[in-house]
Amino acid sequence: MAIPSFPPFYFPPHSIEAREFNRKGISVLYVENLAKQVNFPIQIVLIPYARISSSLEKGEIDGAIMFKNEDAKNKVQYIGPVSSSKVVIFPEKNRPIRTYQDLHTLNSIAVVRGANFDNRFDNDEQLDKYFVRDYTQGVKMFKRKRAEGIIGALEGLDYSFRKAGVFETDHGEPVYLSDKETWLHVSNNSSYAKQTEELSNAVEHLYAPYLFYSLYASELENNALSRIGDITLIK
Repeated sequence: MAIPSFPPFYFPPHSIEAREFNRKGISVLYVENLAKQVNFPIQIVLIPYARISSSLEKGEIDGAIMFKNEDAKNKVQYIGPVSSSKVVIFPEKNRPIRTYQDLHTLNSIAVVRGANFDNRFDNDEQLDKYFVRDYTQGVKMFKRKRAEGIIGALEGLDYSFRKAGVFETDHGEPVYLSDKETWLHVSNNSSYAKQTEELSNAVEHLYAPYLFYSLYASELENNALSRIGDITLIK
């Protein structure tokens, strides 16, 4: 089962977070819970996010937990939803974003390569997008002012900001673009394709709105999530 190979979805066992804070990562915690619900083993596979879809289509991996990718619909079976996440955009300081059209005033928005966040945003060729490997790289670009905005799942961006030492006073007010669902994607070429009923029952049993956000909070000291506050839904 492929998962995003970067924090807060996965923490390498040798990392400070794993050794000192006993963190595993959102997706790891979820897969562990999922494995308890089925009668077959599930092994975690780490590959770059941008390669997950192609690996699924080629049958190189059995399944993946990721934002629902409609482009793969003829190559996979969707099971879920697993969770939903708030897709947010953080602009640079003193750059208020009040409508969707205001996003066009940002010079360079950091976007994780291969990720689908919002249909309108994903298909908007007029936006200035800067594709990055993961949230960590995107936040570095944002911190160095090489990107004037960054998009992503709330839990992923919040962690990356904390890790990089970016405080609430260092960026503008985040805006809420939409909700995006995470689904289990099962390759049509996988043996799991014959066990979708068992997987579906397990996923349904574990489902809760914003489950990944709750798993993220559980791994933070004192469940500290002060950054987010009230987020404006833009239209």
